[in-house]
Amino acid sequence: MAFPPILLRTIESSLTRWLEQNRPKEDIRDQVDLGYNIQSQDIFLNEIRPDWRKPEQKSTHPFAKIKYTKSSNEWKIYGMRGNLKWHLYDEFGSFDTLDKALDLIMKNPHGSFFG
Repeated sequence: MAFPPILLRTIESSLTRWLEQNRPKEDIRDQVDLGYNIQSQDIFLNEIRPDWRKPEQKSTHPFAKIKYTKSSNEWKIYGMRGNLKWHLYDEFGSFDTLDKALDLIMKNPHGSFFG
């Protein structure tokens, strides 16, 4: 199920702010950039780089997933491990706002999202 339109506008506003605060400087964005995509109740935060085989093409790699649960009105953070499966980061708990989840991902306290 997709996000309701009112919530989707709030989500897109939060993600736009997140991008403005965290994207690399404009002069290196052709080498590394950040982006996001929304699928159903999930938000994927992505790193965008030139493809190593075809540098003229961009490749997108998700580094974090944020899942919304409507019944409990909470956001949970997932990270991708070496087995290429998403794993819930229980030590972070859940968040009552998307902004709080985004802030924690960028603080990256355990080095889970950025090497």
